[in-house]
Amino acid sequence: MRRLQCSLEAFLNHADLSESALLIDGPGPGLASHFVVLFLLGPERIRQFRSIHAVCASVYGILAFLARQKGMLALTQEKIDDIYQANRAIHHLTGWEQACRLVFRFLTGSPYMFPNDFHLEGLDYVVRPEFHSMKVSEMPENLSFLTYCTEDRAVCEIRRESRFADWSMCDVVRAMTALKGIYNPFRKDGKSYMDAVTDRQQLRELFRDVRKRNRHVLFLH
Repeated sequence: MRRLQCSLEAFLNHADLSESALLIDGPGPGLASHFVVLFLLGPERIRQFRSIHAVCASVYGILAFLARQKGMLALTQEKIDDIYQANRAIHHLTGWEQACRLVFRFLTGSPYMFPNDFHLEGLDYVVRPEFHSMKVSEMPENLSFLTYCTEDRAVCEIRRESRFADWSMCDVVRAMTALKGIYNPFRKDGKSYMDAVTDRQQLRELFRDVRKRNRHVLFLH
């Protein structure tokens, strides 16, 4: 914790947040480190960043932070301590169930290990039900979530002023965390969405562009 604080202080001491970007990647439902950093930064500094870009399952940490600002956070210290065990239970990854799932996938030739709606149970663990219906149009202006649209063959930014403005937080989670070969893609409005890492080249180019447009970049992984 102390090392994390020192690293964050060093960045803040030399960075102008209005000319800085925040890039957040991983670690999924084990969101503790992301949530701690966002908490240390606080709402005012978060608003000052020129842009914030979240990839993959880092969405859980961001949504936990936003839910806390609205009084809709479901996490307690006990739930944080049990978060990895809860995630395994949601995915039925205990003993023989895990082995049976892998064997069934192999025998049936299924391209996915888990249904996409498992992510909704993960979201339930982190935030209160009333937070689920919050719209993308209600998100901070500087925040964008990244996903990959298979029909468009493009990494897309889910942000307040975009074609995704009417999406709910449930939609956002399901689109961002559909890892190739692990979860079914998320289907909405006739299109399929997956984890932005599906096209690593496009994602690298987007990150490269973010770095060019900002004097400072804080990267959380």
